[in-house]
Amino acid sequence: MPPLIRMHAFTSNDGYLAFAQKTLEAFAGIAPQIRGLFAATYGLQATAFRASSDAKSVIYRPRRTILPRKLLEDAAHRVYRLGKSVLR
Repeated sequence: MPPLIRMHAFTSNDGYLAFAQKTLEAFAGIAPQIRGLFAATYGLQATAFRASSDAKSVIYRPRRTILPRKLLEDAAHRVYRLGKSVLR
């Protein structure tokens, strides 16, 4: 996931998302002329921007629970989602 989109997901600060959008728009006009690795990078950034959402999952483990923290973390890692981050 691109850094600005990741920061938006972590902080809910819309400034990061707005700056990511402005950056993509700055190169949109020349995107058809970009070739090779640079084209792939731009395409991945644009796809990640479109796939970003405000959906978040938070796993809370009370201190008295018998479920080990590792079990919850492993469950979070088993599901694939584009741009997903699992913080512990």
